[in-house]
Parts: sequence; C-alpha cells; structure tokens
Amino acid sequence: MNQAYSPSVYRKPYGLSCHGDALPWPSLFLLPATMHCPFCGANDTKVIDSRLVAEGEQVRRRRECLACGERFTTFETAELVLPRLIKTDGSRQPFDEEKLRAGMQRALEKRPVSVERLESSLVHIKHKLRATGEREVKSLVVGELVMAELQKLDEVAYIRFASVYRRFQDLNEFREEIDRLAREPVKE
Repeated sequence: MNQAYSPSVYRKPYGLSCHGDALPWPSLFLLPATMHCPFCGANDTKVIDSRLVAEGEQVRRRRECLACGERFTTFETAELVLPRLIKTDGSRQPFDEEKLRAGMQRALEKRPVSVERLESSLVHIKHKLRATGEREVKSLVVGELVMAELQKLDEVAYIRFASVYRRFQDLNEFREEIDRLAREPVKE
C-alpha cells in the first residue's frame, strides 16, 4: 500500500493518511520548500551552485529561475535567538540584523569589499553576541563589535562608521582616530 506523495494526502510515519487540514503537525514539514524568483515571482528555481561561506556558518546558493532564466544568490543561515539590545536611553528592542547590515553597507559604500566578506563579518558579530550567553546586551557592545569588524574589512569604512558612531565634531577627532588606527595593529 505504497502511496505516492501528493500535496493533499501525506502518509504519516505509522502508515495512516491525513487529508486537508487534519494534519497533526505543521504542514511546513510536508510540502517541499520552494524559492520564489525575485524577478518574476515563479517558484520553479533550481540550484546551480552551492558552497559554504562565512567560515562554514552560511550556505551560499546560486539559483536560476526556470521560468524567466534570471540568476540570483541566496544565503542560508541557522536562525538562533540573539540577545535584545539595551539602547543608550535605556529602552530595549529586539536585535535587527537588517539594521546592522544596512549600517555596515553604508560605511562600506563604494569600497572594494565583497558581499561574502560583509556577510562573514555579520555572522562573526552575531556569533560573538550569542557567545555572551546574555539575554540582553548594551547597544554599545554591538557598536564596538561592528567597529572591530570594519577595521578588519576596510580602514576607510571603519573611519566612516567611527565618525558617526562616536559623533566626531571636528577634524581633530578624525585625525586622532586615524593616528590611533595607524599606531595600533588590526586585531584578528
């Protein structure tokens, strides 16, 4: 009594069938996951290349849409809980990876740093935040982690970010930070 897979009928492990919405577990596990094409919206895509990036913390996949032929890249990461942020005014908010990415991209704008290196830095920052074991961390901790990663990626991006993050008021503050950067070796 071997039944073929069908979206409307799924064989439970112990041999009984479930129909429609009578499934005892989330249907997410039953239907094959499909990636929608960001260009045409079709869900017929195929993976043409897959590799580990960000020190093995992510999978980078090149995909091709079978409907329109466009190619695009996706990144797959394990989703783990990150600590909430305590802002300088004392308010608390959830960690926002997109906000972090946007801030780093702004600093790296028109700089010769690949998306893969940026993503690797983001993974490294999130890993360090999780490693604290804390449920909440001060936003200053995140700022310092970003500064350390940008210093490794690109010194110009580091200075750009530092000027906003540390609220430089004049050229002397820029000069002092550049001098400090020239004196101190980059910490790996």
